[in-house]
Order: sequence, then C-alpha cells, then structure tokens
Amino acid sequence: MTRLAIMQALVNAAKPKQTLLSYFGRSQPPPPRPVAPGNLLPTAACFQTTLQQTLTCTSCSYSRPISETFRELSLDFPPLSVRTPRPLVCSCRKPPVLLTVKKEGANHGRQFVKCGQPVNPCKFFEWQDCPPLAPLALTQLLTEHFKPRKVDITCEKCPHGKQATMTCHIQSLPPVLVLHLKRFEVQHATLTKRVDAVDTPVTLDPSTWPLAGIASKPTDRLATTHVPTPLYQLKVDATQVLHGHGAKSGYLLVYVQRDLVLRRSAAQASAPHAE
Repeated sequence: MTRLAIMQALVNAAKPKQTLLSYFGRSQPPPPRPVAPGNLLPTAACFQTTLQQTLTCTSCSYSRPISETFRELSLDFPPLSVRTPRPLVCSCRKPPVLLTVKKEGANHGRQFVKCGQPVNPCKFFEWQDCPPLAPLALTQLLTEHFKPRKVDITCEKCPHGKQATMTCHIQSLPPVLVLHLKRFEVQHATLTKRVDAVDTPVTLDPSTWPLAGIASKPTDRLATTHVPTPLYQLKVDATQVLHGHGAKSGYLLVYVQRDLVLRRSAAQASAPHAE
C-alpha cells in the first residue's frame, strides 16, 4: 500500500459515520427547479394541479410545507352514517304509500313502498329496510377534500408532538381539471363499491372552494390568493357501472358534451377470470 493510500484511509477513518437519516433525508428541502411552460409534457401542461400541503404540530405549532403535483383530484365519499335519507318519489312523480306484508312467509312484517295511484299505478316498488340516500353534490366532495384534518406524525422539533394538522392550499390549476371519485373502499376486509348518486354541475367555479376548512369570510377563499381561477365547464362525465358491485367486469359509460348536449357512448369491459 502506497503512502498516499494510507493517508487517504486515515482521513476516511477520522470522518464521522453517516447515519441513514443524514444519507437519505435532507435538513432543508431542495429548491424548486424553474420549469418553463413550454418544457412541460403535454399531460402535465393540460392536467397538472399543484397543491401545497402544510403539516402543523399541535404541540409546538412548528409547520412544514411541501408542494405536490397531481394529474387529478381524488375525492373521498363521506361515511354512510352521516347521510340523510331522501324523500321517496315513485316513477310517476307522486308520493308513494307505505304498506306492510301481511302474508305469512319470509317477508312477513316487512314494510315496503309502492305507487299510491288507485288507477293505472306505476311499477315503483322498494323495500323500506334500507331507505334510499340523498344524492351527493360534487361541491360537497370538494369542500370535504380541502378541509383540515388530523394526522398522526412525530414532530421534528419537540419531543411531545405526536399529532399534526394538515391543511391544503391550491397553488396552480390546470386548463383541464380531472376529478376522480373514489367509489371503491374497504369495508370489513372486503372491497366494496359505493353506488351513491353524485350531482355533477355543468359549470364549476374553483373560487368558491375553501382553502383550509369552511371559509367564514371572503378573504379565506381562493379568489384572494392571486391564483387564476378559471370557470370549468363539464366536458366528459365517465361513469363505470359494475354489475354485482364488483371490480371484475362492468360497463363504462362516457358522456361527452357537444353543442350543449351530453352524448352517451358505452363499452363493455371484463377481466379474463371474470364469470
């Protein structure tokens, strides 16, 4: 071994050992690299949304912001327990009547509703065991998406911080906004699909979305943050209807707006192992 190699080995041995945190982590986030709009990929230029998520410790109020980009906004459905039943209306738009099965059998004592017209009644019939739920509003899902929420995380500055408040702010909006409704969820270790009806407006104004919870005054809203707020118009409404409420096969229904008319096209999809 040469003298130079021995000296280099001694210098390396004198250096402090690097920990996993110092190797993989950063004490300061890297500065954002400037990207010209012309250098973006077509998918990023059309669909990319930039959100700033901030974690604030509930113990010492230390906050840590981070910017993330998304190609779509994935919206969760509210729990079924907070939903209110909608009033029943039969197919002929008349109030139905509530009856009880009096015949002996498996359905004895069950309540059901049917058309109350004495002459030419429609074929409306529903069991009253599970009352139908009111349709959800798309603006309601967006409001819930931007609400602050509690997360379990260890604070970097204080030893007592075990929980933080996460808030979400919009930094930039794309020309084409894609909203993804997360209809599949795990309930009792089983993958199920939410079949809730969602009212989709023809136009969508992002300036009415609260930045951190429900805005109580106009200064809390997006319109005062120097972020362009275009008025979005509904162009494509894709709804996947899966028979049997499974994830193996079904129909993909796409509604495309042309000349203020929603046109429908359907395609069947099935997995190789689906029955």
